[in-house]
Amino acid sequence: MALPIRSVIKITGAAVALVIGIVFPFGTAVHEFQHERQHMVWKAERSAVRIADYASRIGSGWATSAARLNDVLATRSEEDQSSRQRVVSASGEILFEEYGRLKWPVLTGRAPIRVDDDTVGWIEVEESQTALLMDMAQLTAICGLLGIAALFGFRVLPLRALDRVLSSLEARNAELSSQHAISAAALNNMSQGLTMFDANQRMVICNQRYIQLYGIPAELARPGTPLADIVSYRIATNNYAGTPEQYRSDRQTLVNSSRPTVETIAQADGRVIQIKYDPLVDGGWVATHEDITERRRDEARIAYLASHDQLTDLPNRVLLREKLESVLADMAPGGRFAVHCLDLDRFKDVNDTLGHPIGDALLKIVAERLRHTVREENVVARIGGDEFVVVQCKLNSLEGARALAGRIIAAIGEPYNIDGQRIVIGASVGMAVAPDDGLEPDQLLKNADLALYRAKEDGRGTMCFFEHEMDVRVQARRLFETDLRDALGNGQLEVYYQPVLNLEANAISGFEALLRWNHPARGMVSPVEFIPVAEETGLIVPIGEWVLRHACAQGAEWRRAGYLPTVISVNLSARQLWAGGLT
Repeated sequence: MALPIRSVIKITGAAVALVIGIVFPFGTAVHEFQHERQHMVWKAERSAVRIADYASRIGSGWATSAARLNDVLATRSEEDQSSRQRVVSASGEILFEEYGRLKWPVLTGRAPIRVDDDTVGWIEVEESQTALLMDMAQLTAICGLLGIAALFGFRVLPLRALDRVLSSLEARNAELSSQHAISAAALNNMSQGLTMFDANQRMVICNQRYIQLYGIPAELARPGTPLADIVSYRIATNNYAGTPEQYRSDRQTLVNSSRPTVETIAQADGRVIQIKYDPLVDGGWVATHEDITERRRDEARIAYLASHDQLTDLPNRVLLREKLESVLADMAPGGRFAVHCLDLDRFKDVNDTLGHPIGDALLKIVAERLRHTVREENVVARIGGDEFVVVQCKLNSLEGARALAGRIIAAIGEPYNIDGQRIVIGASVGMAVAPDDGLEPDQLLKNADLALYRAKEDGRGTMCFFEHEMDVRVQARRLFETDLRDALGNGQLEVYYQPVLNLEANAISGFEALLRWNHPARGMVSPVEFIPVAEETGLIVPIGEWVLRHACAQGAEWRRAGYLPTVISVNLSARQLWAGGLT
């Protein structure tokens, strides 16, 4: 577009300059010279009239006297004095001529002398046009300057202005091109497919990701493509979900809803596409299409890992609780189910002697044996370490629970061969039956665990049903432990010193420190009762340290008092030796 404008400006400027600088002065000069020529002819005609009048009066002798002709012509006006006249006969003979030289250029006017309709001669008038030529020269100079000014004004200035405008437009176009390139790069590097349609359901724009998601051909990805054509293509290529009629209806319903919408569509090829529609003010819409297949898989994987044990792939405690809630909710009136809580006997020895990799492999095999031992509708879960839970969903009688527990103990008790190592372990099982032993998942698990604890007390490789007395004993045991924890801080523990006699010398050789618990409510509690509890709970370490310090302080006091001997023996627990800190 710039070239025609430049050409027009150049031609216009040149034309205006040509007209002002050349055409106008030349035209003016031609006009003035023509005017002067006509004026000279007019002067000649006027003089010819005088000569003709003179010739009519004197007859044929008019041409014989030059002096008389001079007198006749001398009657002309002062204006005519700047010219020179000549009278020529019809045969061409000069009858009279004024003398004098005229400056160049000279313009001549000629007129016939007619007497009685006969041409008897000619009169010629010459006049210098030097003044006119000077005027024309001045006019030409002035017009030349004006032409140059017109050329500058009509050509140079507009071209400079055009250059500035074009430069600005080119800079703006470069900026827009850069912005367009950036926008196109951003658009085509989006992880989501993007489309925009106008109010007539025709495509305005789409990016490469959209084309890739649905395999749209290039001719359908151009602006102006109707949505119906794209829908028809996807149906033809089986790139849609549901039936063709349903797919068409769903697309049209969504477009006509004119409200922001997010929908997730499972494609025929297994992909999951999430589409977000946002209506525009003019009636069109913008939609983003995102393939969330991997995200859904990751979410499913995360949800699976959150509810399953990673080592054995069994349900963990979270999913087990959900399963128990579901079984409780679906339990028919009069129905029952059993919760089997079990752990492995001698599993710790396997870990300690053969290492954790062998222990992990053993747990995997135990999980497989449990899966094959129970029915498909039952649930097997690992809730931590070597603890497993089996939910026996349909229970006709307690014997059915007992039978399943027996099969579990037998299956786990079979020898294992792992990396060339022959391993033999066992299992103890505690059982709680719903609804008799509880109507809450946590309560059933707790009661089954109490039964397991009782089974391990009775001997390894056994089974035990929950009994309500177990809970009473556990509560009493828990209270006993709490009291024992408080006993040390509340000063309820006492140390008695039993003499040690040397029978040969019949003398006291030392003392043995004996710990006693003076309970505020129970009175004196025998060490036979509280020492095992202290061992199991780990309280034996701080209690043993207190006894040792107390005995040492007492021995030092006796030595200062002069009582001999001052040897005091203190019983130590093996856990104290493992804990260290005796030096």
